Amino acid sequence: MIKSVFWWQTFSHGNTLCEVVRNLKRLNVDRVEIKAADGTVAFTNPAWSAWRGKPNLTVDLVAMLHEQNIQVFGWGYNYGKYPELEGDIAAQQCVTLNLDGWIFDVETQLIDLPDAEKRIHRMMKTFRGLAHKRYAGFSSFPCWHNPKLPSAIWWKRGVWDAIAQYIDFWEPQAYWGEKWGTNAVQLPIDAILQHREIKDLPVIPAGRGWSDGAGKCTPGFIDEFVKSSRDNGAAGVSWWVSELILKDPIITEAIAQILP
Repeated sequence: MIKSVFWWQTFSHGNTLCEVVRNLKRLNVDRVEIKAADGTVAFTNPAWSAWRGKPNLTVDLVAMLHEQNIQVFGWGYNYGKYPELEGDIAAQQCVTLNLDGWIFDVETQLIDLPDAEKRIHRMMKTFRGLAHKRYAGFSSFPCWHNPKLPSAIWWKRGVWDAIAQYIDFWEPQAYWGEKWGTNAVQLPIDAILQHREIKDLPVIPAGRGWSDGAGKCTPGFIDEFVKSSRDNGAAGVSWWVSELILKDPIITEAIAQILP
């Protein structure tokens, strides 16, 4: 069972690369998913996305994580305004940084475009033509229709149908919360089922590792999320987001204790 964590800003994990890697290892994950692009921009600008004037993800950092038997995936937020360029940037980062794969984060900015499906095809064809055999995943909303009323469509199924032709796994953002009326048991079930309706690919639900107005994250909720995901055939679990998780020693320990 894959255990991974999303990563937003490298500089928040430590003052040196060694410290960054040492802190990450506290989570006992075998994959880290590091932001390496935003739309058409490799993640070096604007300034807040860079680490001490360096890119958020470097060849040296990837090599150090690989030495620890940790896979390194890049991820980027996709807007779809220039789809070929977004696919090109993702592929360039994979090849240049020696990444194991890439996760496409597609949300409202792209989904709501009238020709979103065509833009997905253009972006992914470019990526697949340049990234060689890197793994690719899709991360978006956990459900594209109402689980209790399948005829109530929340998001365009066509976007999921389009990207399913190019990816190797689903990684739905199953961030449960009281204000959304969702919980750590049922949401991963709904996410797994709805993504398999599109295409039967491995599903790695991403859970919430932070507490805010949406609700509290506790070791109990983490255990429920993992058990529910595992019982319903998930290929693994992921967590958002490492820099917040590592600030909470209780949640850090709970994630570290998850067994393969």
